[in-house]
Amino acid sequence: MTCYSHECAVHLKERRENRLTMSNQIRAAEFLRKAAEALDAEISATTTTTSCSTVTAPSTIGSAIRSIFTPYNRSNYRPANPRNRTRREPISYWSHRFCLLASSKQITAPTREEKQELYDAGLGEKKITFIKDSYPESFKAKLEEVYPNLIGCGGFELLRSNCGSRVSLEVLKMPSTGFTSIYLANESNLGQALCYIRPIQKDLELHIGSTQEHSEPTESDVTEQCIDCNQMIPLSSLRSHKEICNRTQVHFS
Repeated sequence: MTCYSHECAVHLKERRENRLTMSNQIRAAEFLRKAAEALDAEISATTTTTSCSTVTAPSTIGSAIRSIFTPYNRSNYRPANPRNRTRREPISYWSHRFCLLASSKQITAPTREEKQELYDAGLGEKKITFIKDSYPESFKAKLEEVYPNLIGCGGFELLRSNCGSRVSLEVLKMPSTGFTSIYLANESNLGQALCYIRPIQKDLELHIGSTQEHSEPTESDVTEQCIDCNQMIPLSSLRSHKEICNRTQVHFS
Protein backbone atom coordinates (compact mmCIF):
# COMPACT_ATOMS: atom_id res chain seq x y z
CA MET A 1 0.00 0.00 0.00
CA THR A 2 2.84 2.36 0.79
CA CYS A 3 4.57 1.63 -2.55
CA TYR A 4 1.35 2.30 -4.41
CA SER A 5 0.90 5.66 -2.65
CA HIS A 6 4.49 6.60 -3.46
CA GLU A 7 4.01 5.72 -7.14
CA CYS A 8 0.83 7.80 -7.25
CA ALA A 9 2.63 10.77 -5.72
CA VAL A 10 5.46 10.51 -8.24
CA HIS A 11 2.98 10.21 -11.10
CA LEU A 12 1.05 13.26 -9.92
CA LYS A 13 4.30 15.24 -9.59
CA GLU A 14 5.32 14.35 -13.15
CA ARG A 15 1.89 15.35 -14.49
CA ARG A 16 2.12 18.66 -12.64
CA GLU A 17 5.58 19.36 -14.10
CA ASN A 18 4.35 18.44 -17.58
CA ARG A 19 1.44 20.81 -17.22
CA LEU A 20 3.79 23.61 -16.14
CA THR A 21 6.09 22.92 -19.09
CA MET A 22 3.16 22.93 -21.52
CA SER A 23 1.88 26.13 -19.94
CA ASN A 24 5.25 27.84 -20.44
CA GLN A 25 5.39 26.65 -24.03
CA ILE A 26 1.88 27.99 -24.67
CA ARG A 27 2.84 31.36 -23.17
CA ALA A 28 6.00 31.50 -25.25
CA ALA A 29 4.03 30.67 -28.39
CA GLU A 30 1.53 33.39 -27.54
CA PHE A 31 4.30 35.98 -27.12
CA LEU A 32 5.85 34.93 -30.43
CA ARG A 33 2.46 35.24 -32.15
CA LYS A 34 1.99 38.73 -30.74
CA ALA A 35 5.51 39.68 -31.86
CA ALA A 36 4.78 38.46 -35.38
CA GLU A 37 1.52 40.42 -35.45
CA ALA A 38 3.35 43.53 -34.27
CA LEU A 39 5.93 43.11 -37.01
CA ASP A 40 3.23 42.74 -39.67
CA ALA A 41 1.36 45.76 -38.33
CA GLU A 42 4.48 47.94 -38.27
CA ILE A 43 5.61 46.91 -41.73
CA SER A 44 2.19 47.56 -43.25
CA ALA A 45 1.88 50.90 -41.45
CA THR A 46 5.35 52.23 -42.28
CA THR A 47 5.74 51.04 -45.86
CA THR A 48 4.51 53.41 -48.55
CA THR A 49 4.14 51.95 -51.98
CA THR A 50 4.37 54.27 -54.96
CA SER A 51 4.22 53.66 -58.68
CA CYS A 52 8.01 53.97 -58.96
CA SER A 53 9.43 52.56 -55.76
CA THR A 54 8.72 51.34 -52.25
CA VAL A 55 9.97 53.56 -49.41
CA THR A 56 10.16 52.16 -45.86
CA ALA A 57 9.96 54.80 -43.13
CA PRO A 58 11.65 54.42 -39.74
CA SER A 59 9.53 52.38 -37.35
CA THR A 60 9.39 51.38 -33.72
CA ILE A 61 9.37 47.64 -34.33
CA GLY A 62 12.15 47.09 -31.79
CA SER A 63 10.21 48.97 -29.11
CA ALA A 64 7.07 46.91 -29.78
CA ILE A 65 8.95 43.64 -29.52
CA ARG A 66 10.70 44.71 -26.32
CA SER A 67 7.39 45.64 -24.72
CA ILE A 68 5.95 42.22 -25.58
CA PHE A 69 8.86 40.35 -24.00
CA THR A 70 9.09 42.63 -20.96
CA PRO A 71 8.08 39.89 -18.45
CA TYR A 72 11.03 37.79 -19.59
CA ASN A 73 13.62 40.56 -19.82
CA ARG A 74 13.11 42.69 -16.72
CA SER A 75 13.61 39.91 -14.17
CA ASN A 76 17.07 38.97 -15.44
CA TYR A 77 18.33 42.32 -16.70
CA ARG A 78 20.91 44.08 -14.63
CA PRO A 79 22.58 47.24 -15.97
CA ALA A 80 26.35 47.10 -15.99
CA ASN A 81 27.94 49.04 -13.19
CA PRO A 82 30.89 51.00 -14.58
CA ARG A 83 32.46 51.06 -11.11
CA ASN A 84 32.87 47.28 -11.20
CA ARG A 85 34.92 47.34 -14.39
CA THR A 86 38.62 46.74 -13.78
CA ARG A 87 40.83 49.30 -15.46
CA ARG A 88 44.26 48.31 -16.69
CA GLU A 89 47.01 50.59 -15.57
CA PRO A 90 49.07 51.91 -18.49
CA ILE A 91 52.61 50.52 -18.72
CA SER A 92 55.33 53.13 -18.18
CA TYR A 93 58.83 52.90 -19.61
CA TRP A 94 62.13 54.46 -18.64
CA SER A 95 65.10 54.86 -20.98
CA HIS A 96 68.64 55.75 -19.95
CA ARG A 97 72.23 55.52 -21.17
CA PHE A 98 74.46 52.91 -19.51
CA CYS A 99 78.11 52.02 -19.92
CA LEU A 100 79.51 48.66 -18.84
CA LEU A 101 83.10 48.87 -17.62
CA ALA A 102 85.57 46.00 -17.87
CA SER A 103 87.70 46.67 -14.78
CA SER A 104 86.39 46.03 -11.28
CA LYS A 105 88.79 48.68 -9.96
CA GLN A 106 88.09 51.51 -12.38
CA ILE A 107 87.40 54.79 -10.57
CA THR A 108 87.51 57.22 -13.50
CA ALA A 109 85.36 57.63 -16.58
CA PRO A 110 86.80 55.92 -19.68
CA THR A 111 88.34 58.02 -22.40
CA ARG A 112 86.90 58.14 -25.91
CA GLU A 113 89.35 55.49 -27.08
CA GLU A 114 88.53 53.26 -24.11
CA LYS A 115 84.79 53.65 -24.76
CA GLN A 116 85.29 52.51 -28.34
CA GLU A 117 87.33 49.55 -27.13
CA LEU A 118 84.61 48.61 -24.67
CA TYR A 119 81.92 48.92 -27.32
CA ASP A 120 83.83 46.73 -29.77
CA ALA A 121 84.03 44.05 -27.09
CA GLY A 122 80.28 44.09 -26.46
CA LEU A 123 80.55 46.34 -23.40
CA GLY A 124 80.59 50.12 -23.37
CA GLU A 125 77.76 52.59 -23.82
CA LYS A 126 74.22 51.62 -24.81
CA LYS A 127 70.77 53.10 -24.37
CA ILE A 128 68.42 50.71 -22.54
CA THR A 129 64.64 50.92 -22.15
CA PHE A 130 63.12 49.35 -19.02
CA ILE A 131 59.57 48.77 -17.90
CA LYS A 132 59.22 51.25 -15.06
CA ASP A 133 58.54 49.05 -12.05
CA SER A 134 59.84 48.21 -8.58
CA TYR A 135 61.17 44.72 -9.27
CA PRO A 136 64.96 44.32 -8.94
CA GLU A 137 64.79 40.96 -10.73
CA SER A 138 63.38 42.50 -13.93
CA PHE A 139 65.96 45.31 -13.81
CA LYS A 140 68.85 42.86 -13.50
CA ALA A 141 67.40 40.57 -16.18
CA LYS A 142 67.19 43.47 -18.63
CA LEU A 143 70.80 44.48 -17.98
CA GLU A 144 71.97 40.90 -18.50
CA GLU A 145 69.93 40.70 -21.69
CA VAL A 146 71.71 43.75 -23.12
CA TYR A 147 75.09 42.90 -21.54
CA PRO A 148 75.46 39.08 -21.45
CA ASN A 149 78.97 39.58 -20.00
CA LEU A 150 77.33 40.47 -16.67
CA ILE A 151 76.06 36.92 -16.23
CA GLY A 152 78.30 35.17 -13.73
CA CYS A 153 80.51 38.20 -13.07
CA GLY A 154 79.84 38.04 -9.32
CA GLY A 155 77.67 41.12 -8.92
CA PHE A 156 77.94 44.71 -10.07
CA GLU A 157 77.49 48.24 -8.82
CA LEU A 158 76.27 51.43 -10.50
CA LEU A 159 78.22 54.67 -10.67
CA ARG A 160 77.95 58.15 -12.14
CA SER A 161 80.40 60.96 -12.69
CA ASN A 162 81.12 63.05 -9.62
CA CYS A 163 79.19 66.30 -9.46
CA GLY A 164 82.42 68.25 -9.05
CA SER A 165 84.34 66.37 -11.75
CA ARG A 166 83.51 64.75 -15.07
CA VAL A 167 86.40 62.30 -14.70
CA SER A 168 86.08 60.72 -11.24
CA LEU A 169 83.20 58.33 -10.56
CA GLU A 170 81.04 57.95 -7.46
CA VAL A 171 79.02 54.91 -6.45
CA LEU A 172 75.25 55.25 -6.43
CA LYS A 173 73.57 54.29 -3.17
CA MET A 174 71.72 51.00 -3.58
CA PRO A 175 68.55 50.16 -1.61
CA SER A 176 68.68 47.05 0.56
CA THR A 177 66.30 45.34 -1.88
CA GLY A 178 68.46 46.14 -4.91
CA PHE A 179 68.32 48.57 -7.82
CA THR A 180 65.05 49.02 -9.69
CA SER A 181 64.14 51.11 -12.70
CA ILE A 182 61.63 53.20 -10.75
CA TYR A 183 64.23 53.91 -8.04
CA LEU A 184 66.85 55.07 -10.52
CA ALA A 185 64.30 57.19 -12.40
CA ASN A 186 62.59 58.88 -9.46
CA GLU A 187 64.60 58.53 -6.24
CA SER A 188 68.34 58.23 -6.94
CA ASN A 189 70.73 61.08 -7.69
CA LEU A 190 71.49 59.65 -11.15
CA GLY A 191 69.51 62.27 -13.03
CA GLN A 192 70.49 62.46 -16.71
CA ALA A 193 74.11 61.43 -16.11
CA LEU A 194 75.57 58.42 -17.84
CA CYS A 195 75.19 55.37 -15.58
CA TYR A 196 78.32 53.21 -15.37
CA ILE A 197 78.13 49.51 -14.51
CA ARG A 198 81.21 48.15 -12.75
CA PRO A 199 81.76 44.44 -11.96
CA ILE A 200 82.60 43.74 -8.33
CA GLN A 201 84.43 40.40 -8.04
CA LYS A 202 86.26 40.05 -11.35
CA ASP A 203 87.24 41.94 -14.47
CA LEU A 204 85.44 41.40 -17.74
CA GLU A 205 87.76 40.27 -20.51
CA LEU A 206 88.07 42.28 -23.69
CA HIS A 207 88.45 39.08 -25.69
CA ILE A 208 88.31 38.73 -29.43
CA GLY A 209 85.18 36.59 -29.39
CA SER A 210 83.15 39.58 -28.26
CA THR A 211 84.61 41.69 -31.05
CA GLN A 212 83.70 39.12 -33.66
CA GLU A 213 80.16 38.88 -32.29
CA HIS A 214 79.60 42.56 -33.06
CA SER A 215 81.49 42.74 -36.35
CA GLU A 216 80.66 39.49 -38.09
CA PRO A 217 81.80 39.87 -41.72
CA THR A 218 79.30 39.43 -44.53
CA GLU A 219 79.90 38.34 -48.11
CA SER A 220 80.03 41.95 -49.30
CA ASP A 221 82.55 43.10 -46.63
CA VAL A 222 86.19 43.65 -47.48
CA THR A 223 88.14 41.49 -45.02
CA GLU A 224 91.74 40.98 -44.03
CA GLN A 225 93.35 38.23 -41.97
CA CYS A 226 94.65 39.22 -38.54
CA ILE A 227 98.29 38.12 -38.34
CA ASP A 228 97.97 37.47 -34.58
CA CYS A 229 94.80 35.36 -34.35
CA ASN A 230 94.47 34.37 -38.06
CA GLN A 231 90.79 35.38 -38.16
CA MET A 232 89.22 37.22 -41.08
CA ILE A 233 88.22 40.69 -39.85
CA PRO A 234 86.28 43.40 -41.73
CA LEU A 235 88.77 45.99 -42.90
CA SER A 236 86.68 48.80 -41.41
CA SER A 237 87.18 47.43 -37.87
CA LEU A 238 90.61 45.84 -38.30
CA ARG A 239 92.51 48.61 -36.49
CA SER A 240 90.38 48.48 -33.32
CA HIS A 241 90.48 44.67 -33.46
CA LYS A 242 94.25 44.76 -33.76
CA GLU A 243 94.63 46.88 -30.63
CA ILE A 244 92.44 44.51 -28.60
CA CYS A 245 94.10 41.47 -30.09
CA ASN A 246 97.59 42.71 -29.18
CA ARG A 247 96.58 43.36 -25.57
CA THR A 248 94.91 39.95 -25.37
CA GLN A 249 98.02 38.21 -26.66
CA VAL A 250 100.18 40.06 -24.09
CA HIS A 251 97.70 39.27 -21.31
CA PHE A 252 97.74 35.51 -22.00
CA SER A 253 101.46 35.24 -22.85
